[in-house]
Amino acid sequence: IHQQQYYELPPNHYPQYTSSKKEKTLVVSLTEALRSNDYQYRFFGQVIQVADEATTGKILLGIDKGERATPSIGDLILTQKSPEPLISKNNPGGFDYSNYLSNIKIYDQLRLKKQDFIWVKNPEISMTNPIRSQHITLEKKLDQSPLTPASKNILKALFLGNRTALDRD
Repeated sequence: IHQQQYYELPPNHYPQYTSSKKEKTLVVSLTEALRSNDYQYRFFGQVIQVADEATTGKILLGIDKGERATPSIGDLILTQKSPEPLISKNNPGGFDYSNYLSNIKIYDQLRLKKQDFIWVKNPEISMTNPIRSQHITLEKKLDQSPLTPASKNILKALFLGNRTALDRD
């Protein structure tokens, strides 16, 4: 029973509302920041609404870097772009990122350019906002310190749990 409930998609999962050809507005809440690259910010998001329907489901987001400030966890993204299926592995024997994501119930991705979305700062005041702001303040202070980049990244990983900037070595 647990296995059936875990692997079965809920009736209000977002692909059921985005499958039609008609463009619909998606509202995505950013839930987790991933390591960004030189070209885009990357996040896991929760699709909370499609058109007028409340939905559920996780999605991978790639947001092009531009003149805008960095989006943060809890912000909302509004877009009419349709989710795309995840790209499977390119190299034989390589790590299959799409399989990994499907194991954590992420089946689609959104690649957004500046003109494809509207970014709304998180209007809610939750219990985690003060903690998140302290986390951001501490991270900025570490970035401004005279330490070497490697030392800064190790301290971020130890104190803040942010392992994204750590070198593989």
